[in-house]
Amino acid sequence: MSSIIDKLLYILDRLSNIQVGIILSSNGTLISEDLAQMIKKYLTSIQISIDGKKETHDAIKGKGCFDQTIESIKICKRNDIFLQVNLVPTKKNISEIMDVAYLCESLGVNRLQIFPLIPRGGGITVYDDLRLDPQEIEKIHDKCLNAKKRNKWNIFIGLSRRHLAKGSCVLIKPNGKVYSPSYDSSDNVYAGDLRNRSLLNIWNESNAFNKKNHLLQVNPYQIICAKSMVAAHPDASYGVFEKIEKPNNKK
Repeated sequence: MSSIIDKLLYILDRLSNIQVGIILSSNGTLISEDLAQMIKKYLTSIQISIDGKKETHDAIKGKGCFDQTIESIKICKRNDIFLQVNLVPTKKNISEIMDVAYLCESLGVNRLQIFPLIPRGGGITVYDDLRLDPQEIEKIHDKCLNAKKRNKWNIFIGLSRRHLAKGSCVLIKPNGKVYSPSYDSSDNVYAGDLRNRSLLNIWNESNAFNKKNHLLQVNPYQIICAKSMVAAHPDASYGVFEKIEKPNNKK
């Protein structure tokens, strides 16, 4: 077993001891049958990205990656792991969105989540050339929902409205420092330090977070949020701070 797998299993085991939901994000190229069997007991879900049809996906991720990704999805389904496929619509793959949606339904994917392109990581250099306006992404989401209704699909189709999420997420760095990240820039606002304050205290006391638009995600697929946000965006989903309250905590 490779050292990276050893480290992954160690981290998953430690996290499982503190009763948090664990979501593993992957490009879908290294998930084997053996690995899936080892990690499934720890996971709430696995998220795998698909960037378009085979030619488009391989142009972004590398030759042969599309076939590996599809095989990883099949492995996850065989091992009864809740599976979410993440899709970022851009000017490069906008004509292939429905192909991906049909593919996900045919593979038995539990959830297709649409994300806007953000200027972070690999998105920095292509953001200006490839990004779509929020209104275009809303139309894509509506088109997918209409196809789901028309064809009576089982897959859940969600949209992450990141342009509304500023200040509603928590970023914890390995040194224990906590930030409120911005999705539309590389700026992170410092909020506190886990070495001298609890995460819940930092969330409650810091001015770095946008409490009004904050969504409290009690698990990846059940969301509690401000009434105004529920009314405006009933299908909204963000990767946000999970408030974990254990029963019978010792004072």
